[in-house]
Amino acid sequence: MTLNKQFKLLSIVTLLIAISVGFYFGLSDDRTAAVNPDNSSISTTEYTGDMIGAWTLGANVLLPSRFSGMGFSYVRNDTGFLYMMGGDMTGSGGNTPRNEVYNLRTNSWSVKAPMPGPMQYFGAPKLKDSLYTIAGMVNSFFTSACTNVRRYSIPQDAWVERAPVPAVNGWCESVGYQDSIIYAIGGCINGGSGAGSQVYVYNALNNTWRTGTPLPASKEGGALGVKGDTLVYVGGAADYFQAPTPTVYRGLISQSNRANITWTTGLDKPGLTRWRFDFHDWGCRGLILDMGGSTGFGLSTEVYVYSPGLNVWTLQPPSSISTSTMQSGSFALSNNIYKLVCASGLVLIAPYSIPQTQIFTDTFACPSASPITFCRNGLSKAINDNSWTYDTITVNLSPQARILDINVKIDTVWHTWDSDLSFYLRHLTSAQKVINRVGGSGDNFIGTILNDSATTPIASGSPPFTGSYQPSPPSLLSTLNNTSPNGTWVLAISDSAGGDTGLLKAWCITIHYDLLIGNENQQTSTPSTYSLNQNYPNPFNPTTSISFALPRAEDVKLVVYDILGREVATLVNEFKQAGIYEVPFNASSFSSGVYFYRLETGNFTQTKKMLLVK
Repeated sequence: MTLNKQFKLLSIVTLLIAISVGFYFGLSDDRTAAVNPDNSSISTTEYTGDMIGAWTLGANVLLPSRFSGMGFSYVRNDTGFLYMMGGDMTGSGGNTPRNEVYNLRTNSWSVKAPMPGPMQYFGAPKLKDSLYTIAGMVNSFFTSACTNVRRYSIPQDAWVERAPVPAVNGWCESVGYQDSIIYAIGGCINGGSGAGSQVYVYNALNNTWRTGTPLPASKEGGALGVKGDTLVYVGGAADYFQAPTPTVYRGLISQSNRANITWTTGLDKPGLTRWRFDFHDWGCRGLILDMGGSTGFGLSTEVYVYSPGLNVWTLQPPSSISTSTMQSGSFALSNNIYKLVCASGLVLIAPYSIPQTQIFTDTFACPSASPITFCRNGLSKAINDNSWTYDTITVNLSPQARILDINVKIDTVWHTWDSDLSFYLRHLTSAQKVINRVGGSGDNFIGTILNDSATTPIASGSPPFTGSYQPSPPSLLSTLNNTSPNGTWVLAISDSAGGDTGLLKAWCITIHYDLLIGNENQQTSTPSTYSLNQNYPNPFNPTTSISFALPRAEDVKLVVYDILGREVATLVNEFKQAGIYEVPFNASSFSSGVYFYRLETGNFTQTKKMLLVK
């Protein structure tokens, strides 16, 4: 059946549906130019160095052009590569196994090893330097849906078969998570046009599938993305012959069992209801949604960015050419440059696809995860016995900032000093008492005031005195996790007894924060320093996880050695972008004992010990 015939048939079905419910979902390129009103609360100065995003055209794809294939983004040495695989070349199910790559730096296309077979509407996750195809349709008929799973190695330019997905699926959405997990969600199931709500979870380390918490509703043809530990599914329809919806589902992934997902409903996508589109990473702003189609084979120039943490949508400049079902990917490059590349895609006249490569470029600097300090200087406020002295500091950061930890430093001048200073720090905006220190013997110390070297606890000292306080343990701040540091902070200070008097001269709070771009359980912003963390759990049997942080993009090697210093496993040996990484280690084939793991970069080397107990 040609695309033209499919379109006519689908139009008739759609019209019947529209008449029965009294509402017509148009197939035209209608779109809204209005920005979601909820975005009015977002500060226009949230990011520095902004420019208005703009569209340009890159080199045309190698002919024939196509649609309903998939795009994969890959960055190495600050060069972006878009892999375009599969798709329909004719508008009548003329699928191809072609695999071609676009180099953003050279603006050129080249041919890579083809897929093992032709395919369209398949899942397209990426794990490290491997690209996967999940299920899909061999041609345009639902009965051609399959369970095939294939892995493509970018360095080797080669394909291998992997364990098939548990059920026949023609149009699932799929995304890679951390270093070894893949989620395959929804899709046309069992060779029919109807959608499912199933979630399958793939472990690349042991090549196995298991069932995850299902979507709240059956969906196919929507967009799936992941930000931090949050899955986001938007749009899609319950059946190929039904209209898509604007519904957004957010799923928080459990860190104790990655198959457990807590789904909640987010803010509906504004504009027209769409499907046949894809989500891609868009830095600290969240996820960018490329153009998609309305009911049937509709087209669009509509592009939105969604922040799962803020639960807001932001309209972007429209694309140059109206299309849908293109092959796309996003790229985070140096100098705060972000690019969305959309290759080829569907149009409604023969040959039913365009050869153009459309590129959306924006630039924005994400707030740093490094600590930031706010101070009140030049004060001269009296501190007396049993009388609280108050002072406030106003914190104004990105609305996406959330608290990781807080330090407070108080500069006082005392006429006498007898260690019974009391103070607390309160986040007035959230009515949370964050730090509470009561001086004096037996008065429930939560922490201790330290001298300037921050190493030796003191109970008395000579004025003037400057002390620093750190909450201990850090879990004292657990009630403020995911809380914005913005607003008013209040310091209350007094001398509880002893006839002492003093002056509050200055005080500062130092806030270490990251960005709430998903409902993460872990930091997602660029770290300020290198670190190699202790594996967890430790001791372990037989699996454990090793995490490390990179403040810059570079080649990284993470190797495991036995007690004799022999290399027994290489967990990472590749170029990685700046960020925080968690790498699983499966020691099922190793004997009990002490092992060492070593992280090596061009600027940092560290080794730690772990214990395998069987």
